[in-house]
Amino acid sequence: MLEYISPKWIPALYKKLLAIRGERKDELTKLGDVFGNVLDLAKFYIEPNCSHINPADIDEDEPVSYVATKISSTINQFLTGEFAVKDDGRNQLFILSDAGMGKTSFLMMMKLGYLTSFWPTKDKCVLTKINSDTVSFINSIEDKGNTILLLDALDEDPTAWGNYKGRVLELLKSSVKFRRVIITCRTQFFPNEEIDPFKRVGRIKISQFVCPMIYLSLFNDRQVDEYLVKRFRNSPDLLGRARTIIDNMGSLRFRPLLLAHIDGFLDSTATSWSEYNILKILIDTWLMREESKLYEQGRAISHMLLLEACVTVAALMQKKRSREICEKDLLAAIEIYPVLNDLQYIEFGGRSLLNRTCEGDYRFSHYAIQEFIMAYGLIENLIANRLRPLPYSENLLSFILNGSDKTFKLLSIDFSNVEYQGAKFEGIDFSSVSFSGATLFHTTFKNCTLAGCNFSRSVFSGSIDNTCYENLDFSGCDFTESSLALTHFKNCNFKNCRFANAKLEGGAFINCNFDYSDFTSSSLTASNMSYSSFRQCTFVKANVLGLKVDKSLMQSDYSKADNADKICIMVRY
Repeated sequence: MLEYISPKWIPALYKKLLAIRGERKDELTKLGDVFGNVLDLAKFYIEPNCSHINPADIDEDEPVSYVATKISSTINQFLTGEFAVKDDGRNQLFILSDAGMGKTSFLMMMKLGYLTSFWPTKDKCVLTKINSDTVSFINSIEDKGNTILLLDALDEDPTAWGNYKGRVLELLKSSVKFRRVIITCRTQFFPNEEIDPFKRVGRIKISQFVCPMIYLSLFNDRQVDEYLVKRFRNSPDLLGRARTIIDNMGSLRFRPLLLAHIDGFLDSTATSWSEYNILKILIDTWLMREESKLYEQGRAISHMLLLEACVTVAALMQKKRSREICEKDLLAAIEIYPVLNDLQYIEFGGRSLLNRTCEGDYRFSHYAIQEFIMAYGLIENLIANRLRPLPYSENLLSFILNGSDKTFKLLSIDFSNVEYQGAKFEGIDFSSVSFSGATLFHTTFKNCTLAGCNFSRSVFSGSIDNTCYENLDFSGCDFTESSLALTHFKNCNFKNCRFANAKLEGGAFINCNFDYSDFTSSSLTASNMSYSSFRQCTFVKANVLGLKVDKSLMQSDYSKADNADKICIMVRY
C-alpha cells in the first residue's frame, strides 16, 4: 500500500523542513500563520489512533470493546483505494473529534509530507481552512482528479453557523470531482447524524451523500509519555515535573491541546484539575509571564489588564464570527475599548497564546483558547456590555457551565438563529435568553429553566410517539411566528405565553397550562390539547379546526376563532 503519511518518515521531516528555501519556505510561513507553528509540530508530533466509535460514547470503567487503529493506516487505505469517483460521497471522508484532539495537526502533517516530497505519487495536495470563500477557492483549483483536498475546521466556518447541513452539502457538491477529500470538524457539529441506509459503521449520510467517517481517539498513556519524552528529552528534571503534573490531570491528560502547552503548567502549584481550571491556569500563567517581562521593560501593565484586553479582542472576533482581527480593525476598536492598546506589548510567537500572522492579523493559537477566554471574561465580568450578547458556540456554553456557579445567567450569550438539531441540554437555567429563529429539531431540555425565553420564529420538532418536552416551565415565553407543529409536550407550563401567528398544527399538548396566553391568528388545526387549562386566553382569528380539548376551554372566549364550531370538545369522566 502506498503511504501518504507514515510514522517512518516523521523523524526526518523536521530536518527536511529546516532545509526548505524559496517559494516553499514562503508557503510554510503562510501555513504557520493559519494553522500554527510548523517546526514545533514536526518536531513533537505523535500520531493519534482513530476509530468508528465516538470516544464520548465509551465508558472508561467498562472493558475495552472497540478497536482503535493508527490513523495513518486508515487514511492510506482511503487514499490508495481504486474505487471510482462518483457524486455519492465515497471519496469524501470526515474526521471528527472534540476540540484540541489533533485534527488540524494531522492535516498539517499530510501537507508537510507533500511539501517535503515524502508522498509516493504525483497527486497534488491542497490544504485550506474552511471559510466563506472556500467554495470559490475549490472551484478555482485545476486538475481536481489528481488532487487530494484537505478542508479543515468546518465548525469554525461562520457560513456554517446556524446552517450546518446546507453548508456541508455545498462543500460536498463543490468537491465531488477531486480524487479524495478529507474534511475535519468537531463531533458536536453533527448532533443529528443520519444512519447509513445499509447499516454500515463509519458512514454519515448527508442528503444523497454517504461519506466515510472516523473519530480521532484520545491519546493513551504510552502516547502521552512518548510526547513528554520528545518534548523534554534533554531535561530529566523538567520531564519528571511534567509527568507529575500530567498524572494529576486525570483523563484530561489524554488531550493533545493541553499537552502542547505543558510548559505553562510546570510552575503551577494547582490542586484542582478540571478542564476549566487547567485552561485558567494556562491563561493566567502566560499573562503573568508577560507582566514580568513588561515590568523589566519599565511598563507597569498588570496581567489582569492584559487579560481584559485578550477577552475584549476575543469578543470582537466572536461578534464578527471570525478567528482573527486585522490591525486596521483593532486600531479602530481601540478608540472604543482603550484596554486593547495593551495588546501591542505582548511578546508574540513561542509560547504565546495570541499571535500575529505575516499580514499583521491577530489570532489565538487555537479556537478553543478563544472560546475559553470569552467564557473566562463573562464569568469574571470583563466583557463590555456593548459586546454582549456573544454568539453561541457549544464550547463557550460548556466552559461557562463548568466554570461558574449555578447562579450565572446566560443572557450574555445569543442563542438565536442557530441549529440545535439533536442537542441535549440538561439542568441549565436559560431564563429569558433568546432562541429567536433557532431550529430545535429533536432538541431536549431536561430539567432546564426556560421561563421568559424568546422563541419567536423558532422551529420545534419531535416525534409524536416520543415525548421530547415534558415537565418544563415555558411561562412568559414568546412563541410569535414559531412552529410547534407535530411536536409533543406533556405537563408543561405555558402560562402567559404569546403564540401570535404560531403554527401548532397536529401537535400534542397534554395536560399543559395555557392560562392567560395569546393565540391570536395562530393555527391550532388538529392539535390535541386534552386536559389542558385555558383561563382567559385570546383566540382572535385563530384556526381551531379539529382542535381536541375538554371543557376547560370554556374558561376562555374562543368565539372569535376561525372554525370555532369545529372544535372537538371532549368530556372528562
